[in-house]
Amino acid sequence: IPPVLPSTISRATHGNIDDLVDHALHSATSHKQKKIKKSHLIKRTPKLVSFGLTMLVVVVLGGFFAYQYIPNVAMRVASTRAGIEANLPGYQPSGFDFSSISTSPGTVVISYNSNGDNQRQFRVMQKSSDWDSQSLLSNYVSQQSKNYQTFNEDGKTIYMYSSDSATWVNKGIWYVVEGGTADLNSDQLLKIASSI
Repeated sequence: IPPVLPSTISRATHGNIDDLVDHALHSATSHKQKKIKKSHLIKRTPKLVSFGLTMLVVVVLGGFFAYQYIPNVAMRVASTRAGIEANLPGYQPSGFDFSSISTSPGTVVISYNSNGDNQRQFRVMQKSSDWDSQSLLSNYVSQQSKNYQTFNEDGKTIYMYSSDSATWVNKGIWYVVEGGTADLNSDQLLKIASSI
């Protein structure tokens, strides 16, 4: 059995402990050290994060609204260039998105592409004209097809001269919707015509 050594604490008297504590308190220097300053960056971090998030939200919302209004702005520019009062259709068939606008003097052509495969497309042409519905029928529709249908929508006489094409005149503008590869049905053609 190893000898038991008396512990220092057990040998210290009450007075010795007070002396040791007093000595330790007097020799302590940690309370005299300078306080460590927080970095200015750390102080500003919440403000920077808040500002950054605010700017991100502004950019995202700005981009969204710009994307929504691009066709309207493009149409205004195209109308000015073409010198006619052209309008975007208020209706576009589901599955199709605005693609582009082209112009020439007196003519604006709006193209729409399928948002799924980009293979299907249709276009809407608007051209200045002095034709009325009867002259449109004799000068254009009857030359395109002998089998055409006539519809009256919102005071417009609309001629469908193929399964996916329609034409009409209104207020000095000749409109042609060409379904191309879009496979538009007669309801969709009439909705496009009624929305311009």
